[in-house]
Amino acid sequence: MHWWRRTATSTAIARKPEEAGDGALAPDTLLVRRCQAGDRSAFEELVLLYQPRLMPYLTRLAGPEMAEDLLQETFLRAWRALPAFRGDSSLDTWIFRIATNATRDWVRRRRARPEVLVPPLPAGEEAEGTGAGNMDGVGLDSLGVRERDPRGVPEEAVHQRELRDLLERALGNLSEVHRATVLLHDLFGFRYEEIATIMHCPVGTVKSRLFYARATIRQVLEKSLPAKEWIR
Repeated sequence: MHWWRRTATSTAIARKPEEAGDGALAPDTLLVRRCQAGDRSAFEELVLLYQPRLMPYLTRLAGPEMAEDLLQETFLRAWRALPAFRGDSSLDTWIFRIATNATRDWVRRRRARPEVLVPPLPAGEEAEGTGAGNMDGVGLDSLGVRERDPRGVPEEAVHQRELRDLLERALGNLSEVHRATVLLHDLFGFRYEEIATIMHCPVGTVKSRLFYARATIRQVLEKSLPAKEWIR
């Protein structure tokens, strides 16, 4: 078990404001400065903060078999790069950029090309982690799908689960760059400019990739959903 994994499983992820000290009142820069000063406990806090968000992202980019190794690689790279962090981007953008780079490097090593299809998660299975761990954050309205309210209606809850599983399969058919783009925007809420920084590309490229990814996902959904499910 890796040292950061031991920490993450033995320390509470969230603390009450009155117990958090200065960290609850200061921006992310305080956490970064503590890390840059060699404060190992500060880096452990960073791991606790980002592990639940990075694990679902890496799982959907590289598959569940490689996600754990890529998570470790991301944190190792972050630890080494922290002394040079200047705050030109947010901490969120910075660490997701590291995770994306680690995944791209793995893809190049294992597949000898930057874009690879990754098997989707098995039906009904969610990526490890919490927060943005499932597909509930993907905006179905952006795909043209009519959202249903499953509360109190078992059949609707089953329908929503089937729809999410279908989305997982559609994501698995996208290339790495298109899958990352739609995940970063629709699931994790990054802006176009932030995604451009994460993926080392112009904003226009982000928009075109997002358009293509959504269109591809919609094509998969159209083959399985009846016409009444679509917003006209």
